[in-house]
Amino acid sequence: MPRATSPPPSPPSASSSNKPSSPLTANFIPPSAAAKSAPKPPQASTIRISAPSPNGTKTQGWHNICVPSQDTADVSDDLKIRYPDPQAKIAVRTLIPGFAVQELADGLAQLPAHALILQSYGHGNTPADEGFIRAVRDFTQQGKLLLNISQVRQGRTAAVYAQGNAFRNSGIINGGKCNLETATALMTLAVSQGWGVEDVHKELVRLKLV
Repeated sequence: MPRATSPPPSPPSASSSNKPSSPLTANFIPPSAAAKSAPKPPQASTIRISAPSPNGTKTQGWHNICVPSQDTADVSDDLKIRYPDPQAKIAVRTLIPGFAVQELADGLAQLPAHALILQSYGHGNTPADEGFIRAVRDFTQQGKLLLNISQVRQGRTAAVYAQGNAFRNSGIINGGKCNLETATALMTLAVSQGWGVEDVHKELVRLKLV
C-alpha cells in the first residue's frame, strides 16, 4: 500500500531572505521621517542681512546685500532694528613706533572715510606730536568720527597717563574695552544712523564698554 507523503516545501519568495535581518536595517528610520518626528528646539530671534529678494531693496556695496523693506521689518517684542548703510566708509589704522605717526598725520586730511578706528598703544596713548594732534583735531572738526581703541588684546583705553591728554582732548571717542570687531560694527552703525560723538558714547555706556 503506498505511503502518504507531505508536499515538498515551497521555494523561498523573492521578498524573503535566509539571512537574519540586521538590527540597523530592521530599526532604520528615514532621515526625513526622523526630522519630522523629532521635537524642534526653540528658535532664537535673529536679525539677518540676506541675499537680494523681491521683498527687499537691492543696494550697492558689501557684495550687493539686500536690506529688507519696512514691510518685512515689522517685528514684535519691541525689537528695534537699525540698518547699516552699505556706503558707510570705515577706516582702520594701527599705530606703531616711528614713521607710522607721521604717515597718519599727513594722510588724515585726504582720508575719504566717514569714521576712523585708531588702534593706539596700551591704555589708548599716542605720541604728543603737535602735527599729529593737529591732524586729528582737523579730522574730527569736519564732523568725522575717530574711535580710539587699544591694540593690546583685551586692552582698554583709559585716561591713565598724562601723555595722552592732548590726544584725548582733540575730539576723539574713547572706545574703552572695544575690540576691533565691535568697533567696526559700532562705527558702521554710527555712520549709517548719522550719530555724533555723544551718541556713540551713549551706546558705549549702554554696552558697558566704558
